[in-house]
Amino acid sequence: VPAKTWVKLHYEPVRGLENICKRFTEASQNKQNAFVEGLQYSLDSAVIMTGTMTDHAEPDKINRIGLHFKPWFFKHVESYLSGDYTGVEYIPLRQYYHRHTRSIFWELQDIIPFGNNPVFRWLFGWMVPPKISLLKLTQGETIRRLYEQHHVVQDMLIPMKHLQAAITQFHQEISVYPLWLCPFLLQPGRGMVHPKGQ
Repeated sequence: VPAKTWVKLHYEPVRGLENICKRFTEASQNKQNAFVEGLQYSLDSAVIMTGTMTDHAEPDKINRIGLHFKPWFFKHVESYLSGDYTGVEYIPLRQYYHRHTRSIFWELQDIIPFGNNPVFRWLFGWMVPPKISLLKLTQGETIRRLYEQHHVVQDMLIPMKHLQAAITQFHQEISVYPLWLCPFLLQPGRGMVHPKGQ
C-alpha cells in the first residue's frame, strides 16, 4: 500500500443534524478523500474531517498531534466547533493513524478528568494512555460500578440513508456524546452481514 509522509486534514464544523448527515454523506462519497471522519458533540453540532495523503506540508500548518504535550485529538477537533471556523492541518501519517490512542478516543476523560489539562500533559502526558489492565487492577468497586452503569462503547453499521434517524434514536435513548462517525463500504457478498440494494 503506497503511503505518503503527511495527511492533509480539513476540519469543517457543521450545525444541524440534517446538515451533519448531508455533509458526512457527501464527504464519504467523494472519491478524492482518502480519509473521512465525523465527531459529533451534540445532536446538532459536529466537525466533519476529510483528508488526503501528501508528501509536502506547509510548515506553518504542521500539527504533530502525537507529541505528549499536545491536546487530545477529540478536544483539538472540538476547538474548531467552538471557534466555528474551518481549518487545514498537516499531520504526520503515523500520528494520524494513532490520533485517538493517547486519550483512548474520549474514554480517558472519564478515567482521568484532568488528563487534558496543559500542565498535566506537559508533566505526565508521556505516561498516557495507561494500560487498561493497570486501570482495572487499581479501580475500586464504586468506580467499577459507576463505569458499568454510565459507559457506552458500541459499534453499529448504519446505512447512510438511515443515519439521521439512527442518531436521533441514540440521542433519545442514551444521549452519550461524542459520537464517532466513520463511513464504511460494505461490498455485496455472502455472509451474515451484507447490503441489500442501496
